[in-house]
Amino acid sequence: MSSTGLGAGWADGFTVSVGGVASTIAATSATASTITLTLSGVIAHDQTVTVSYAPGTAMSTDGGPLAAFTTQAVTNNVPAPATVAPTSTSANSTSVVSGTGGTFQVTATGTATITYSLSGTVPAGVSINPATSLITIATSTAQGTHTFTVTATNGGGSDSQPFTLTVTSPPPPPSPPSYNVTAGYYSGGSISASPTTAQAGTTVRLIATPSDGYELVSMSATPSVTLDGSGNIRTFTMPASDVTVHATFA
Repeated sequence: MSSTGLGAGWADGFTVSVGGVASTIAATSATASTITLTLSGVIAHDQTVTVSYAPGTAMSTDGGPLAAFTTQAVTNNVPAPATVAPTSTSANSTSVVSGTGGTFQVTATGTATITYSLSGTVPAGVSINPATSLITIATSTAQGTHTFTVTATNGGGSDSQPFTLTVTSPPPPPSPPSYNVTAGYYSGGSISASPTTAQAGTTVRLIATPSDGYELVSMSATPSVTLDGSGNIRTFTMPASDVTVHATFA
């Protein structure tokens, strides 16, 4: 912008927009051919700057009033800030249970876009999303301790962190429950059970011992089970519940 003459209030016609927002003009100055506008705010390197002028007292180099204009682009020469290389901030180990798999979120600080990668002896089934930095461990990843490297990279450099993945064996399945067999003495005899505690599906043996002058008349159980055998020896298959044995001697 040029001027050959300035009247009172000559700077009042100028407005400046930074990033689409009006910016305050803190100071103005002029030479025979140049007008300088100094802004109060800070301009970032990637912001758009425009200048507008409403008719005022500024004069152009041809001797006439400076013509009005709107949103004239201004070259932004503010340099881009230096890119800060990544620094890893997440833990350097994790563990999962074999057959279950899992995930681990890698984190790092730094400016500019960071991408992530794995190197070294990376076990089968382990990968990292380059953009989200999420490590995925497959259910099929082998048991054991695996050590490899996690690297975060951007335009400023990279940071590599040794990483240890431990894949543990799954816990043993819980033992099936056991149930009780209740038997004992009755009028005229007794019943013994072997075993007295058993898991469902186990064969239980019952032995009747009549008192002198008595003999076993009947034997049953609650809940109802099929009693195999005859005489004083019977067997049954243990159900998924406790069993009480009943006997009649005469």
